Amino acid sequence: MMLEKLREVFQNIKGSISRAVLERKLDEKTLDDLFDEFELLLIEADVAVPVVEALRQSLKNKLLGKNVPRKSVEEYITNAIEESLLDILNKNTLDFDKEILNGPRPYIILFLGVNGSGKTTTIAKIAYRLKKMGLDPVIAASDTFRAGAIEQLRKHCNTLGVRLIYQDYGADPAAVAFDAIQHAQAKNKDVVLIDTAGRMQTNKN
Repeated sequence: MMLEKLREVFQNIKGSISRAVLERKLDEKTLDDLFDEFELLLIEADVAVPVVEALRQSLKNKLLGKNVPRKSVEEYITNAIEESLLDILNKNTLDFDKEILNGPRPYIILFLGVNGSGKTTTIAKIAYRLKKMGLDPVIAASDTFRAGAIEQLRKHCNTLGVRLIYQDYGADPAAVAFDAIQHAQAKNKDVVLIDTAGRMQTNKN
Protein backbone atom coordinates (compact mmCIF):
# COMPACT_ATOMS: atom_id res chain seq x y z
CA MET A 1 0.00 0.00 0.00
CA MET A 2 2.79 2.40 0.94
CA LEU A 3 4.78 1.58 -2.20
CA GLU A 4 1.70 2.17 -4.35
CA LYS A 5 1.21 5.54 -2.68
CA LEU A 6 4.85 6.51 -3.26
CA ARG A 7 4.67 5.37 -6.88
CA GLU A 8 1.62 7.58 -7.37
CA VAL A 9 3.38 10.55 -5.74
CA PHE A 10 6.43 10.20 -7.99
CA GLN A 11 4.23 9.83 -11.06
CA ASN A 12 2.53 13.11 -10.11
CA ILE A 13 5.89 14.80 -9.54
CA LYS A 14 7.13 13.60 -12.91
CA GLY A 15 3.96 14.76 -14.68
CA SER A 16 4.00 18.20 -13.11
CA ILE A 17 7.69 18.81 -13.82
CA SER A 18 7.28 17.55 -17.38
CA ARG A 19 4.42 20.00 -17.97
CA ALA A 20 6.47 22.83 -16.50
CA VAL A 21 9.36 22.01 -18.86
CA LEU A 22 7.06 21.90 -21.86
CA GLU A 23 5.59 25.25 -20.84
CA ARG A 24 9.13 26.68 -20.42
CA LYS A 25 8.48 27.42 -16.74
CA LEU A 26 11.28 25.43 -15.10
CA ASP A 27 12.61 28.32 -13.03
CA GLU A 28 13.37 28.37 -9.30
CA LYS A 29 9.94 29.68 -8.29
CA THR A 30 8.14 27.04 -10.34
CA LEU A 31 10.26 24.25 -8.87
CA ASP A 32 9.75 25.55 -5.33
CA ASP A 33 5.99 25.68 -5.86
CA LEU A 34 5.98 22.14 -7.26
CA PHE A 35 8.12 20.75 -4.45
CA ASP A 36 6.07 22.50 -1.76
CA GLU A 37 3.07 20.59 -3.03
CA PHE A 38 4.78 17.22 -3.23
CA GLU A 39 6.78 17.59 -0.02
CA LEU A 40 3.55 17.24 1.96
CA LEU A 41 2.48 14.23 -0.13
CA LEU A 42 5.80 12.49 0.51
CA ILE A 43 5.57 13.13 4.26
CA GLU A 44 2.00 11.78 4.23
CA ALA A 45 3.41 8.69 2.50
CA ASP A 46 5.68 8.17 5.56
CA VAL A 47 8.89 9.41 3.93
CA ALA A 48 11.17 10.91 6.60
CA VAL A 49 11.52 14.71 6.54
CA PRO A 50 15.34 14.67 6.08
CA VAL A 51 14.90 12.32 3.10
CA VAL A 52 12.21 14.58 1.61
CA GLU A 53 14.47 17.61 1.99
CA ALA A 54 17.45 15.77 0.46
CA LEU A 55 15.33 14.59 -2.45
CA ARG A 56 13.97 18.07 -3.02
CA GLN A 57 17.44 19.63 -3.09
CA SER A 58 18.89 16.91 -5.30
CA LEU A 59 16.07 17.20 -7.84
CA LYS A 60 16.33 20.98 -7.80
CA ASN A 61 20.07 20.80 -8.51
CA LYS A 62 19.47 18.43 -11.41
CA LEU A 63 16.59 20.40 -12.98
CA LEU A 64 17.09 24.10 -12.28
CA GLY A 65 18.17 25.98 -15.38
CA LYS A 66 18.62 22.84 -17.45
CA ASN A 67 17.83 22.95 -21.18
CA VAL A 68 15.78 19.79 -21.68
CA PRO A 69 14.86 18.76 -25.25
CA ARG A 70 11.08 18.54 -25.51
CA LYS A 71 11.12 15.12 -27.12
CA SER A 72 13.00 13.61 -24.17
CA VAL A 73 11.34 15.44 -21.25
CA GLU A 74 9.72 12.31 -19.78
CA GLU A 75 12.97 10.31 -19.92
CA TYR A 76 15.02 13.19 -18.49
CA ILE A 77 12.67 13.69 -15.53
CA THR A 78 12.52 9.95 -14.83
CA ASN A 79 16.33 9.74 -14.83
CA ALA A 80 16.60 12.79 -12.56
CA ILE A 81 14.25 11.22 -10.01
CA GLU A 82 16.03 7.85 -10.17
CA GLU A 83 19.46 9.47 -9.78
CA SER A 84 18.25 11.58 -6.85
CA LEU A 85 16.87 8.52 -5.06
CA LEU A 86 20.10 6.59 -5.68
CA ASP A 87 22.14 9.53 -4.37
CA ILE A 88 20.20 9.34 -1.12
CA LEU A 89 20.26 5.53 -0.84
CA ASN A 90 23.99 5.33 -1.59
CA LYS A 91 24.98 8.13 0.78
CA ASN A 92 26.07 5.75 3.52
CA THR A 93 27.27 2.50 2.01
CA LEU A 94 27.99 -0.58 4.09
CA ASP A 95 29.78 -3.75 3.05
CA PHE A 96 27.46 -6.15 4.88
CA ASP A 97 29.68 -9.22 4.59
CA LYS A 98 32.81 -7.37 5.71
CA GLU A 99 30.97 -5.73 8.61
CA ILE A 100 29.62 -9.06 9.88
CA LEU A 101 32.85 -11.00 9.39
CA ASN A 102 34.98 -8.36 11.16
CA GLY A 103 32.45 -7.35 13.81
CA PRO A 104 32.14 -8.41 17.46
CA ARG A 105 30.83 -11.84 18.45
CA PRO A 106 28.01 -12.34 18.68
CA TYR A 107 27.09 -9.65 16.15
CA ILE A 108 23.61 -8.41 17.11
CA ILE A 109 21.11 -7.15 14.54
CA LEU A 110 17.77 -5.74 15.69
CA PHE A 111 15.01 -5.55 13.07
CA LEU A 112 12.60 -2.63 13.36
CA GLY A 113 9.79 -1.51 11.08
CA VAL A 114 6.10 -0.84 10.75
CA ASN A 115 3.50 -3.59 10.36
CA GLY A 116 3.83 -5.57 7.16
CA SER A 117 7.21 -4.18 6.13
CA GLY A 118 8.76 -7.66 5.86
CA LYS A 119 10.93 -7.92 8.98
CA THR A 120 10.37 -11.62 9.60
CA THR A 121 10.89 -12.63 5.98
CA THR A 122 14.01 -10.46 5.80
CA ILE A 123 15.40 -12.18 8.89
CA ALA A 124 15.03 -15.55 7.16
CA LYS A 125 16.78 -14.24 4.04
CA ILE A 126 19.66 -12.81 6.05
CA ALA A 127 19.95 -16.02 8.10
CA TYR A 128 20.24 -17.91 4.81
CA ARG A 129 22.93 -15.50 3.60
CA LEU A 130 24.86 -15.86 6.86
CA LYS A 131 24.75 -19.65 6.59
CA LYS A 132 26.10 -19.41 3.04
CA MET A 133 28.96 -17.32 4.47
CA GLY A 134 29.79 -20.18 6.83
CA LEU A 135 28.43 -18.40 9.92
CA ASP A 136 26.15 -19.77 12.61
CA PRO A 137 23.24 -17.41 13.42
CA VAL A 138 20.54 -17.64 16.07
CA ILE A 139 17.14 -15.95 15.81
CA ALA A 140 15.21 -14.32 18.66
CA ALA A 141 11.42 -14.34 18.32
CA SER A 142 10.93 -11.05 20.15
CA ASP A 143 7.65 -10.34 18.34
CA THR A 144 5.51 -11.71 21.16
CA PHE A 145 2.56 -9.58 20.06
CA ARG A 146 1.48 -10.67 16.55
CA ALA A 147 -0.43 -13.94 16.32
CA GLY A 148 1.54 -16.45 14.27
CA ALA A 149 4.84 -14.55 14.41
CA ILE A 150 6.66 -17.26 16.39
CA GLU A 151 5.25 -20.05 14.19
CA GLN A 152 6.36 -18.18 11.06
CA LEU A 153 9.90 -17.89 12.39
CA ARG A 154 9.92 -21.50 13.57
CA LYS A 155 9.06 -22.67 10.06
CA HIS A 156 11.91 -20.61 8.58
CA CYS A 157 14.34 -21.84 11.24
CA ASN A 158 13.42 -25.49 10.63
CA THR A 159 14.00 -25.01 6.90
CA LEU A 160 17.32 -23.24 7.41
CA GLY A 161 18.60 -25.33 10.30
CA VAL A 162 18.88 -22.27 12.58
CA ARG A 163 18.23 -22.22 16.33
CA LEU A 164 15.17 -20.21 17.40
CA ILE A 165 14.93 -18.67 20.87
CA TYR A 166 11.35 -17.90 21.92
CA GLN A 167 8.91 -17.63 24.78
CA ASP A 168 5.10 -17.59 24.95
CA TYR A 169 3.03 -14.83 23.40
CA GLY A 170 2.76 -11.85 25.71
CA ALA A 171 6.26 -12.44 27.13
CA ASP A 172 8.70 -9.57 27.55
CA PRO A 173 10.36 -9.06 24.12
CA ALA A 174 13.56 -7.78 25.75
CA ALA A 175 13.80 -10.96 27.81
CA VAL A 176 13.62 -13.07 24.64
CA ALA A 177 16.38 -11.00 23.03
CA PHE A 178 18.48 -11.29 26.21
CA ASP A 179 18.06 -15.08 26.23
CA ALA A 180 19.12 -15.27 22.57
CA ILE A 181 22.25 -13.23 23.22
CA GLN A 182 23.12 -15.35 26.27
CA HIS A 183 22.62 -18.50 24.19
CA ALA A 184 24.83 -17.12 21.41
CA GLN A 185 27.58 -16.28 23.86
CA ALA A 186 27.41 -19.71 25.50
CA LYS A 187 27.30 -21.65 22.22
CA ASN A 188 29.73 -19.45 20.26
CA LYS A 189 27.11 -18.36 17.74
CA ASP A 190 28.23 -15.69 15.29
CA VAL A 191 25.13 -13.54 14.84
CA VAL A 192 21.89 -12.86 16.73
CA LEU A 193 18.95 -11.75 14.60
CA ILE A 194 16.19 -10.19 16.71
CA ASP A 195 12.64 -9.94 15.39
CA THR A 196 10.33 -7.30 16.86
CA ALA A 197 6.64 -6.46 16.74
CA GLY A 198 5.62 -4.08 14.00
CA ARG A 199 4.29 -0.86 15.46
CA MET A 200 2.69 2.26 14.03
CA GLN A 201 2.99 5.81 15.30
CA THR A 202 -0.63 5.61 16.42
CA ASN A 203 -0.05 2.56 18.67
CA LYS A 204 -0.17 2.99 22.42
CA ASN A 205 3.33 3.13 24.02
